[in-house]
Amino acid sequence: MSGHPALVLTYHSIAPGPPPLHIAADRLAAQLDLLSSAGLEPVSLAAIVESLERDRELPRPSFSVTFDDAYRNFAETALPILERRGVPATLFVTASADRAALAHGTGAPLLALAELAALAARGVEIGAHSISHIDLTALGDDALRRELALGREILERHAGRPVEHLAYPLGRFDARVRAAAAQVYRSAWTTQLRRVPRRADRFALPRVDAHSLRSPLLRWLVAKGRPDGYLRVRRWLRRLRGSEPRRGAVAT
Repeated sequence: MSGHPALVLTYHSIAPGPPPLHIAADRLAAQLDLLSSAGLEPVSLAAIVESLERDRELPRPSFSVTFDDAYRNFAETALPILERRGVPATLFVTASADRAALAHGTGAPLLALAELAALAARGVEIGAHSISHIDLTALGDDALRRELALGREILERHAGRPVEHLAYPLGRFDARVRAAAAQVYRSAWTTQLRRVPRRADRFALPRVDAHSLRSPLLRWLVAKGRPDGYLRVRRWLRRLRGSEPRRGAVAT
């Protein structure tokens, strides 16, 4: 793997609760401190995408953090922890006007769409997570385009900023969904357990669930800059269970 691959972590709810979608605030803080002490530089998701677009290495080993679903505890709990450490974040938001609940979510309260502008003004990058948080591969072409294009339009209207990056709901995508995402966004992110290599498909980019860092072995390997073998084994086990999305194409 050439260059400096970036470790992109996925978080959901920052609160006590059952794993893997809940992570306590002190665990988030400890993970960020571990990454920094290991010599990884916190960078924005946009910086990683730009390096891929320009086919350039990141100058240093780096990490980025993303939060799916836009739970209220992101603003109340996670963001102050991030700001104290100077760590940028991307918040992937579902664009549904019905904020009472999230399909396949944790049941925790969601942020109101009207709150996105204030978060964007504090430096949070707003990304898209469809409108309805459903399996995009199960949709017809018209419904798929609506989830992607109208979802982006709704979020941009509320955030007052461009929304250029997508996280596939539930991590699920296929060639048709990937092609549709490429017509609307600069990048699209999966739930594949890998670091982001220098040359990668920008519409099938991997992220590592932060819950994986519960493993002392993985934390030690991250500190040593050698997590790839461990992640490879975990991908293999997930494929056996049918829970690992297909691997995105790596550009040549």
